[in-house]
Amino acid sequence: MANYRFDLSIFGGDAEGDSPRVAADSLGRLLADISRDVLEVGESLGASAEVDSPEQLRESHRLYIAGAPTKGKSVDIPGEISDAGLPALRAYASGVEAMKSSTDQLSVDLPRGFTQPIIKRILQSYNTIEGSHSGFTISVPQTNGVAPVLAVFDRKLKTALEIKLAVLARVESSAPVLEVDRRIYGYSIQGIMYEMGDRCYADPNEGAIHIEVDAQGQKWLCELDKRIAPHNLSDLWRSEVVLTGTALKKGGKHKLVVERLRPLPAKDPILAIHDLVSAAGGSLKEPLQTVMDRIRERED
Repeated sequence: MANYRFDLSIFGGDAEGDSPRVAADSLGRLLADISRDVLEVGESLGASAEVDSPEQLRESHRLYIAGAPTKGKSVDIPGEISDAGLPALRAYASGVEAMKSSTDQLSVDLPRGFTQPIIKRILQSYNTIEGSHSGFTISVPQTNGVAPVLAVFDRKLKTALEIKLAVLARVESSAPVLEVDRRIYGYSIQGIMYEMGDRCYADPNEGAIHIEVDAQGQKWLCELDKRIAPHNLSDLWRSEVVLTGTALKKGGKHKLVVERLRPLPAKDPILAIHDLVSAAGGSLKEPLQTVMDRIRERED
């Protein structure tokens, strides 16, 4: 089956002028949409004599970015980024090379600016093209005396990323379990809710409300999704509540992602007085003022 070249030309806006350019994410979505549309049109037209299976139909209608025939070894895709974005691109390329060449791949340390989701996306990007290509490179030129960086995305990097993700997953699974005392039951805590804050106050249905709870002297930061927050949440301030969810320990601090909040019923005031009198060693038969005087004498 012969291959024929066609041209896709984007005009107007940034695509015209002294430095024509098109946003990479926009171009990616455009090419993906055109590829899907051409395939669906081909399916509607029906199979030709050269195509006798759905797999051959998909392959025969696949669009390619074609390099100059004189290159022969690679398809070069020129790119551009602003001065403000160049440090991020350089850090990205440098981080990729650092992970690949690291002599301590069992370390949990990540390159500056990198997160676990970024590593997963890099691995997914390589896996997408691995079946047809050996890899790809990103070349960042030398600027202002800073050395150039060439990041090579290949099988060696894939192995390094898989090891890094496995190490991170093992650390997460072996994280120490929070100490349990008589006020903490599994992933539930019981305590006084003494502070609240809404970082997304402009939207009543989005974001989380941050609540601080004192569970018998132990401070907890709790995140409560607004969609499950009780309508009278503000009335529960300085009240005793039970919160259930997923417990985390981050930076030495206890955190709970709340799935359920339940206020404890207020104590009957008569019973509260009875407990107070009993604790003071008195009786309800004597005047309450006498009991209070006795308590104050103890405090003095």
